[in-house]
Amino acid sequence: LYYLASREGRANHPTLLIDLREEKLEGAPGAQAIPAFSCGGPLAFDPSADAYQVAKAFKALLAADSLSLDPALRNAMAQGIADRFDQDGLLSAESLLAQSESFFQALETRFGKPDWSGRKYPLRCLWQDRRFQTVADLIWKTPNGWALVQHSAWSGDPKNGARKALELSDWAFLSRLALEQSLQCENLRVFIHLVLSGEVFELRFPALSNQMKLF
Repeated sequence: LYYLASREGRANHPTLLIDLREEKLEGAPGAQAIPAFSCGGPLAFDPSADAYQVAKAFKALLAADSLSLDPALRNAMAQGIADRFDQDGLLSAESLLAQSESFFQALETRFGKPDWSGRKYPLRCLWQDRRFQTVADLIWKTPNGWALVQHSAWSGDPKNGARKALELSDWAFLSRLALEQSLQCENLRVFIHLVLSGEVFELRFPALSNQMKLF
């Protein structure tokens, strides 16, 4: 006698794409958030301005700015971004540009001038037969090693900055894996830049066997 068994319900299969906004990464190593450096203080802006819009404006400038650009071009770029993101006249182009300069100066002081840098660099890798893809805000290559920096628009209490950085540890782990696979880079470090507070945290993974020599 042959018969068909009744259905037990829909199987809960994971999606092909890893969505870190909706899930916690299985099998990821533990991370530590270490204060790395500061950009000289928080970004100055009118307290009545929308903090998220301010952060978006500053991230837009960081994606294009460089200390090597002509000062007049940098000023015009900062003003254009301030005008585009701030309709109420509460956002200062001078403040955006000064904070950007502080960030890149701190980066160069800590790691040196880059041989190459990438902005908004697409990354992808496989993890446990699933696909991860993202866009890295900044990749900084020097003779001593690589730095991957992600800018965060988080606007919480600066005292909780390390905790916020740790929330991005799954992203940092997979992004590091993707960058190592795509560019075969060695001595890679991953940083979270909290753009409103001006604090930068390094995410380290002590359990990884190929932990980099710090530079």
